[in-house]
Amino acid sequence: MRELFPDLDVVHLTDENPQEPHEHPRFWDIWRESLLRFAPRKPDLVFASEKYGERLAKELGARWIPVDVARTTP
Repeated sequence: MRELFPDLDVVHLTDENPQEPHEHPRFWDIWRESLLRFAPRKPDLVFASEKYGERLAKELGARWIPVDVARTTP
């Protein structure tokens, strides 16, 4: 990402968060709090190729931008 966007700050989230909603009753709260703690400001957009991107965007008050959900890009 840093090579593609050298003028942007790329942040690596290292929190050990649950990976699936069934793993923890506060799954979405945990992820929202982790991401907002590292983000310099609340995001406007969430780009994701997985369906969870829609829910994550909602949790962050952002708009989901689906990216190659069908996995057709080589």
